[in-house]
Amino acid sequence: MKLSKLVCLVLFCACINKAFSQDGNLYLFNEKWEQATDLKKAKYLLELRKVNDSSWQGWYYNFNGPLLRIESYKNIDTQALDGECTIFKPSGYIDSVSNYKNGVLDGSTYCFSDSNKCIKEVIFSKGKIVKELSQAEREASIKVNTGLSSIEIESSFPGGTGAWGKYLTKNLKYPERAFNHNFQGNVVLQFIVLEDGSLTDIEIYHSVEYSLDKEALRMLQNSPKWLPGQKNGVNVKTYKRQPITFRLQ
Repeated sequence: MKLSKLVCLVLFCACINKAFSQDGNLYLFNEKWEQATDLKKAKYLLELRKVNDSSWQGWYYNFNGPLLRIESYKNIDTQALDGECTIFKPSGYIDSVSNYKNGVLDGSTYCFSDSNKCIKEVIFSKGKIVKELSQAEREASIKVNTGLSSIEIESSFPGGTGAWGKYLTKNLKYPERAFNHNFQGNVVLQFIVLEDGSLTDIEIYHSVEYSLDKEALRMLQNSPKWLPGQKNGVNVKTYKRQPITFRLQ
């Protein structure tokens, strides 16, 4: 798919009441994945995001719905896959997560069931399968390597669920685009709480729609430090999933 940047990007953003962020590069496509300049014919939305000087991501969305996939690139011109790439189900939940290097599968690919459990891990090296792990084998390996089963105190937002609710009430801004189009739902984010309580590796676990997803990410990215988990009285890294609910009254 050859991309040509929309000439009228500023006009496009204005036409939808500044619903989309000016960050990154936005593209519209029709149902045939051809460039669309008419909002009524737009079927898909792509935002290219610069992660750092040597890493870009392509976020592919249904124009009025959840994510289709997130691709990672080292070179934005060739768009050869390099890094973590995620495919989403029509429901908005993750279908699979794969790792690429120089355009070929290299590392682990995780496959998820309709009930959102990781049912298989396939390990690749330069595009060739090295090993496959079933759900049971993978869970046993995780427990041995991380000790997650023996965590005594889970990480949490300081002040508990009540404080988390107050943080959302004070800081969450319902996106104008979502408000105007009655978009609602539960965006679920997954992330890591480090030993000092800071958050890292914040990712979409369940996508709803472009503007809602982006606001949910902003809320966690701007969150104060959390209370870290503990094991044997020592702070440890923990993995979390946090829903953020968007409801119109």
